[in-house]
Amino acid sequence: EITDSDLFKLVRHALKSAIQGDPDQYEQLLRVMHPDEGVLPDVALLVTCLKALSGSVSCLDIVHHKSLIASILQMSMWNYGTDVMDALME
Repeated sequence: EITDSDLFKLVRHALKSAIQGDPDQYEQLLRVMHPDEGVLPDVALLVTCLKALSGSVSCLDIVHHKSLIASILQMSMWNYGTDVMDALME
């Protein structure tokens, strides 16, 4: 089982790896943020990823993480419960 602390580290690693040309973990992060159509998101995982991203803003790069930033900005907090709403507001 992955702890929140482990997930925070994985998110930072995914962001850094994408900059270095290894997009695998970054693409996994994108799938958490925006699952395939018809697939319900894992809300607990989504909330933790949003919180991890909030704490990893310094790792974001507008060029390398454009898809992730767009995915977050396209999220409508009204489509989620209060946990996701709160995480989006962070």
